[in-house]
Amino acid sequence: MYRRTIEALEHFTDYVEFERLCSDILARQGYEGIDPQGVEGKDGGKDALVYAEDGDIVCHFSTAKEWRSKLRSDLQKANENDLSGEKFIFVTNRKVGGTEKDSVKEEAKDEYGWALDLYDAERLRVLLDNYHQDLREDYLEISPEPGLTTDLGERAENHHTERVRKIQQGEAPVDFESDSALIIHIVPKDAFSNPYQIEVGELSYRTDKMKPLGRNVGGGFSLNSKGAVYTDTNRRTDSLDGYVQVFRTGIIESVSTGIFDTLNLDDDGPYIPSQDFEFFLTLRVKEYLRFLQAQGIALPAFICLTLTGVSGFNLLTNNPMEIVNHNYFDEDTIQPPKTKVVSYEEDVRELLSNQIDVVWNAAGRARSPLYDEEEGWDSELAEHIDEWINSSR
Repeated sequence: MYRRTIEALEHFTDYVEFERLCSDILARQGYEGIDPQGVEGKDGGKDALVYAEDGDIVCHFSTAKEWRSKLRSDLQKANENDLSGEKFIFVTNRKVGGTEKDSVKEEAKDEYGWALDLYDAERLRVLLDNYHQDLREDYLEISPEPGLTTDLGERAENHHTERVRKIQQGEAPVDFESDSALIIHIVPKDAFSNPYQIEVGELSYRTDKMKPLGRNVGGGFSLNSKGAVYTDTNRRTDSLDGYVQVFRTGIIESVSTGIFDTLNLDDDGPYIPSQDFEFFLTLRVKEYLRFLQAQGIALPAFICLTLTGVSGFNLLTNNPMEIVNHNYFDEDTIQPPKTKVVSYEEDVRELLSNQIDVVWNAAGRARSPLYDEEEGWDSELAEHIDEWINSSR
């Protein structure tokens, strides 16, 4: 597929269609205000303009083999037309080496004062093969690979399943000791079409306070190649509780180990406090959605979750009124069906009801004994919710 896309780009002969392809890609890269200029008639020194508050962005597109000469000509043309702005985008269907990119960027800055953003064939291929397969099919007549789906819900589930597999194999941004974990993914609708939905350089631990599930006392924040990572420490064990990875794509990955108690309780074995599981799951998902809303991420989104390493765990209710308080998992991995979020105003506990009930089903219960869709939280537990939520902040 790599070679087909590169060859199709390099043999693109319809320049007008190439301009349209470039404009469509840039629109999905966050340049929603792009205005094509050169498809019909004279372009006035630009193929497209992106209108921005801090100055218009000039765009030029080229299928010329001598891309460097074309770039110099386009820079000079833009300068002669007195176009304002500080950024110049140049898109070519030719492959450009890293050293050449650095050289022309420096040249554009020194001679014209432009900050050059260069999209070459390889950069276009990455976007088309991984994020914009519909554009690849429309413009290059390359169909999606067999077995791949364009349905968001299916892609969200596939992404979640693949990430669970990799996390179980140790491919996580941080190391943690526990083999038991709750893994959550929230996948918004544009996650597979726009790889730069979130400006991670503007994030910080102090302002965002993204946490995994558990009674956390604070942790760390760092940037990586995928986005930003938030970690937290368990207040009882002083060990890492897990992490939250915010991907540039808008996907949130939360891996939590703090709700699993592996200490024996009256010889009944390891357990999960069901109140902590339900309340902190509700609280954290609500916080994650609030974060996405603040970032301007569009819905719908899908919530996927998986419990791993839970065989033999007791989903403990701590309810003295129950004669039998043994709710053991006999499966090691529990993966409820995905949940769709269509509004940021939805009640999160109701939103998660089906997924939480599936977890209780795996423990042998018909549904959660802690929550009723009509009456809400169990009355004896409701008075403690605020206290638990406040203690987790």
